[in-house]
Amino acid sequence: EDPGEDPSLRMFLDELGSRPAPDTRMGRARTRLLDGAERLTTWGPLGPVAEVGWRVYRRDQQIAGSVLAAAVAYRIFIWLLPLALVAVAGLGLFTSDATHVAADAGVTGYMAQSVAQATNSTSLFARVAVIVSGSVVFLYESYALLRTLRAVSAFAWGIPVRAMRRPAQQILL
Repeated sequence: EDPGEDPSLRMFLDELGSRPAPDTRMGRARTRLLDGAERLTTWGPLGPVAEVGWRVYRRDQQIAGSVLAAAVAYRIFIWLLPLALVAVAGLGLFTSDATHVAADAGVTGYMAQSVAQATNSTSLFARVAVIVSGSVVFLYESYALLRTLRAVSAFAWGIPVRAMRRPAQQILL
């Protein structure tokens, strides 16, 4: 086995089990836990599944998978804000009865009433200004989300991040 390579689950459990345990309640519990884990992870059909799970867990640790997932979730949340703004403003611009359209889209109750009230109480100029400014912010956030997805994917696969060839086309796509 290569010393630079991650140990298998069996090797990791063997290494933990070879450490002397103190003769205390915690030491005995640790020994019982390690014996149970070794029996469970080497038992028939569960052995390969446990090894695959171990390798996925170690790979996730190596590439900081939870941090990458949090970065993507953050960018998606920020991307959804201007999208919702443009959708609500567009709803008021292109329909006269926003309550029924909102209800058809799955927005019911108080939210539908607030969307209808907001769309009926603003002027046409204000709606167009919100749609234009929201669209600019939405396109910028789409660019930021696309860059984040490309960087996370490259980092996870261990390849360099390359510049986008046609960013405007990729953002619109």
